[in-house]
Amino acid sequence: MRVLERELEEILEFFPKDLKLQIAFELKKFNNNVQEIRLRKNKPVCVFSNGKNYCLKAVSSENAFDYIFNRLCKYSVYSYQQDINNGFITTDFGARVGICGTAVLDNEKMVSVKDISTLNFRIAKDFCKIAKKILTDNLESIIIAGPPTSGKTTLLRDIARFYSNIHYKVCVVDERNEISANCFDLGNMTDCLKGYKKAFGVQIALRTLSPQVVIFDEIGTLDECEAVIECMNAGINVVTSVHCKNSEEFFKRKVCKKLIDTDFFEKIVFLNKNAGIIDEIYYLKG
Repeated sequence: MRVLERELEEILEFFPKDLKLQIAFELKKFNNNVQEIRLRKNKPVCVFSNGKNYCLKAVSSENAFDYIFNRLCKYSVYSYQQDINNGFITTDFGARVGICGTAVLDNEKMVSVKDISTLNFRIAKDFCKIAKKILTDNLESIIIAGPPTSGKTTLLRDIARFYSNIHYKVCVVDERNEISANCFDLGNMTDCLKGYKKAFGVQIALRTLSPQVVIFDEIGTLDECEAVIECMNAGINVVTSVHCKNSEEFFKRKVCKKLIDTDFFEKIVFLNKNAGIIDEIYYLKG
């Protein structure tokens, strides 16, 4: 059987040894095609692979669960409280871990999360040269659209690398440290603003870094749309992504309609629910 790929090995390093060995053995049957590993206290470990959910024989005991959570927080839950409140922690190597628990409210404002009950590890993979399928040597403004686990962030990462390697100045605004992380090479001409809110990060990029293309993940607010318009007015290209089930849902969303109405983007790339598969390229110009 094949050995596990590096991304899975990195995630399993958070697990206690006995659980790690059991999960590693069971994961081999998926031939490294795993998008998520989900833990629930005292429940079987679940994986998401090729669009389907599976339960493993391995069980996440309460002790194992708490051990993994504390390692994710580097044994300082307090220092990660804001991330936990936002619903996820991003590991140093770019994997996003979704967190489910009970909200603690103060005057209707969430101040913390208690009784953590679910940890969902989303596997951060790095595929080189997939951007060649949708890019030319000329800069374009592009929207990448697709459901969760479809590979939007992975594609954005490779687009940044592609443009950087053909000597364009690239700026990545990486609010959740997923595009860049600590282990992904984005090319020699890419600058990365890590942890910046997208709209503010775009402003900083325009004022200080003179980029030719700005790349950021998961546009979702009208403020972020205004940041795109600011880029357009400055003659800067933008590559971004949008959560949506399919093209029909995309064209119904207000944010997506506002993006299209700018007449700024050349095309929309719709991804399949199975990671890395392109369903459709919708050309907005030409």
